[in-house]
Amino acid sequence: MRCRYCKSKISHKSDKCPNCNRPLIRQRTEKEEKIIRGVVFGTLILYFTFITVYFLTDHYYFSDKSNEEYTAEKEVTSPFQTIISTDHVYSGVTINTTDDAYKLIQKDSIEQKTTCDAGIIGIENDIINNYGVTAVNLCELDSNLAIELEKVIATIYIEYPGARNYLTNLSLKNNSLKDNNIIAVFVPTFKFANSTSRSKYAKVYKTEILLNASFFLNEDKLMSTVKDSSITGHFPANATKYSPVAHELGHYLSFIALLKESKTNRLVAVTANEDQYIYELTKNYSEGQYSLKLLKEAYNNYINDGNTVLSFDAWRKTISGYAVSTDDTGSYIYDETIAEAFHDEYLNGDNASLASKYILQVLQKKLES
Repeated sequence: MRCRYCKSKISHKSDKCPNCNRPLIRQRTEKEEKIIRGVVFGTLILYFTFITVYFLTDHYYFSDKSNEEYTAEKEVTSPFQTIISTDHVYSGVTINTTDDAYKLIQKDSIEQKTTCDAGIIGIENDIINNYGVTAVNLCELDSNLAIELEKVIATIYIEYPGARNYLTNLSLKNNSLKDNNIIAVFVPTFKFANSTSRSKYAKVYKTEILLNASFFLNEDKLMSTVKDSSITGHFPANATKYSPVAHELGHYLSFIALLKESKTNRLVAVTANEDQYIYELTKNYSEGQYSLKLLKEAYNNYINDGNTVLSFDAWRKTISGYAVSTDDTGSYIYDETIAEAFHDEYLNGDNASLASKYILQVLQKKLES
């Protein structure tokens, strides 16, 4: 090692140069300097390689896809699928009457069923003609299961005739795997068409029950899921592979009760002035305000009749575990209680829970008003 000032040779243990007496600033050996230069150079190579690859690749965080779109694109769907699409939205159509709206919904349904079994189409037409459902798409469904579903629908219209003609669609639907825990779903308002500005009606809405194809086209999966849910108390006792449709029809009934109490006609075709009102009405339903009001009325009737005193939530839980389900924030979804009450009575009749009976007494009164 040498002094950086006078270049005299010095010992590694020295603090000062013995020749010029200047403080020693320790220097790296040539070998150390080569190692450091190699590390720095290698780091720079890696850095520029990373930058090049990063910006030449469709990198997730810098792509123009949203997180949800990216996830959906990468999602692998179930092999049990229907040819039917429930997501069509029409723009620029002319809707002058409610009949125009119904015809558009029917046209969208019929044009998709070019390869459907004639036997299934016959069952679909029976449901359409006998129960006032605008469009039915059960294309790939087993015919025996389709017949059982028709019986579920028949029950609701026999016991609740005031609910006829509000349901526009009953259909199989393809769901991504992330939604595969959903057996079926009730959709109160789906904006199906935007009419021309000069026509009387501005928008067309569908009110629909959608059946997850990955369950209803895989009966073993459907049956095992429903059976397990019934055994554990998540569903009412004696649930069957087609009874989840009864649950969704329970949602449908409570929504129709809200429409009737609000003195609102069918939503299939609405004017521009009505659109905001429909939004507020649907918001009321989705937030559970009306459902809670109906449940409180049923609960008070139960207590006033001298029945066993239970808390409101304990009373609801006598129906099933699903009757007290919560959303992602931990808030109760009160309409699930009403849907499970109908599910319970459909399955168990006179043996349904008292809570279910009291809820449906109130619901029936609302539907008849």
